Amino acid sequence: MGGEGYTGPGKAAIASYNAAIADYQQTVLNAFQNVADTLTALDQDALTLQAAQSAAASAQQSFNNAQARYRLGGVSYPSKVLSEQHWQNARLTEIQARAARLADTAALFQAMGVPQDAALAENSRR
Repeated sequence: MGGEGYTGPGKAAIASYNAAIADYQQTVLNAFQNVADTLTALDQDALTLQAAQSAAASAQQSFNNAQARYRLGGVSYPSKVLSEQHWQNARLTEIQARAARLADTAALFQAMGVPQDAALAENSRR
């Protein structure tokens, strides 16, 4: 009269409980993975933004030089315009890098489970 063959509601409840624990553990692991992935993306975003800022500053300096040489007659108008176009493209790349970083920052808040209202309130205090 052992309990080996017992298949009553108690055994089903234990199986359900074990399944719920396994689901919860997987949810926690997924949450940690999401946070880790987002932090990695933010690291990459920081490097990309730094490179874009450097490129934009360099392109702006190049444009300033081309503009000064144009005024002195040392460079043609199309060359000056091309230099300006490179600078504007570099600025656009910088803006896109900044936007990607902000989007990934928002993703980090989401991955960490910070309510939107709390994040907005924190930013408005700064």
